Amino acid sequence: MIIPLAIVAAAAELTLVSSTAQFSGYCYEPSEPYCVREFGEFMDEYEFQDCRRAVERYQREVQDYLVCVENAAVDAVNEVIEKFNCRARGDSFC
Repeated sequence: MIIPLAIVAAAAELTLVSSTAQFSGYCYEPSEPYCVREFGEFMDEYEFQDCRRAVERYQREVQDYLVCVENAAVDAVNEVIEKFNCRARGDSFC
């Protein structure tokens, strides 16, 4: 059975996924702080606090990275959906 293109296009129109933040084009994956790879206890309070701040900074950077990767995935899906919808509408250049 052949279904007319107009019906397929109307039924197949997909909705774009919404993105909460803007994708910048590159996602920087942070490295874990060097201080957590060292052996033994902290030498003093300063070293402890410095490493703690580095871990907190790392935690924020990982959260930013996750948002970036999610937005990149959303952008990729939206691009595929746009191409599909273009073909489904029967446009000449997609």
